[in-house]
Amino acid sequence: MYRSTLLSPWWFPNVITIRNDSGEALVASPDEQLEAIARDVERTFAVSAWSIGERLAEARALYRYHREEGGFGGWAEKRLGMSDRRAREFINIFENIGIEKSAQLRRLSTRALIDLASPSTTEATRTEVEELLAKGDKVTAQTIKEIAERAKLDAALIEAAKHEKAALIESGQRERGALQETISKVEMERAQVPKRGGSVSPALPSTVSASVMPRMPVSPPRTGPLHL
Repeated sequence: MYRSTLLSPWWFPNVITIRNDSGEALVASPDEQLEAIARDVERTFAVSAWSIGERLAEARALYRYHREEGGFGGWAEKRLGMSDRRAREFINIFENIGIEKSAQLRRLSTRALIDLASPSTTEATRTEVEELLAKGDKVTAQTIKEIAERAKLDAALIEAAKHEKAALIESGQRERGALQETISKVEMERAQVPKRGGSVSPALPSTVSASVMPRMPVSPPRTGPLHL
């Protein structure tokens, strides 16, 4: 382990030290020290980010009725030295993540936390990130970007499936209507076909007079004996 002569525990109380088998305190290497400092800064930022976002959200609400100094963005730039975009990123952290999730999200870097709080990030992406952190996995800004892109693709596939289903239903309804029309036409044609063993003869009108019917000749009755 690297022994530092510049960053000693007596001068820098936050410097990480370890003890060897003999119990001697050794200072971590510069790279390890820098990584520890970076993690501490990130945790500090994550904890304070919600509070900063909350206060900035209050200031933004006041500027709905107060347009001086270039509005909220102008005020943040002039008074806090913070760009309008940066200020709104803090507000996103406050509005879209919330203080109740701080215990897990403290492990995220500044960039990862900002990306997770972006309005374009879906709740499905945030839920997956929380699950990864709960399992102890490392989550970076690149991880969040990949999860978000996959979630966007999944949403597009679901939407396409919905449109395809609607198109199939509409097509089925049209085909069903055409089939019903064909069935009705066939039934009408069948009703006009004579049954087997019968014939179709035109019936006489009921108003035909007996006088117009042809008469058969009638023979007079025989009066003499019958000869065989």
